Amino acid sequence: MNERKLSQIRNLVILLTALVLVLGGIVVSQGQQLSDLRQSMMDMRGESKTAVARLEPELDRRLKGLETKFDGIDGKMQAAQDKLFARLEAELPKVLDRYVKKKGKEIVEKASSLGGIRK
Repeated sequence: MNERKLSQIRNLVILLTALVLVLGGIVVSQGQQLSDLRQSMMDMRGESKTAVARLEPELDRRLKGLETKFDGIDGKMQAAQDKLFARLEAELPKVLDRYVKKKGKEIVEKASSLGGIRK
């Protein structure tokens, strides 16, 4: 019976040793994968920095182009505003005069129909 227990214990020790070796292999494999992933991340970070540095002059050129266009827009907007106000100053009195004459006639007609004012 002692030999049987010793045999079972020996088999358990062999099984546990194999299990420890398998788990150790898994840990080493996971560590290698993490290391590869870390290296990939570092490579991607470096690539992104070089891509930004490569595209930065193009972005600066486009921004300067937009600034130039916006500078031109300021002058055009001021000219359009000046033209609008000049037209308002010229046309608005005429429109108001016509409106006042029309309303004056309507008031006179209304008053005359009520018998208050005679033409």
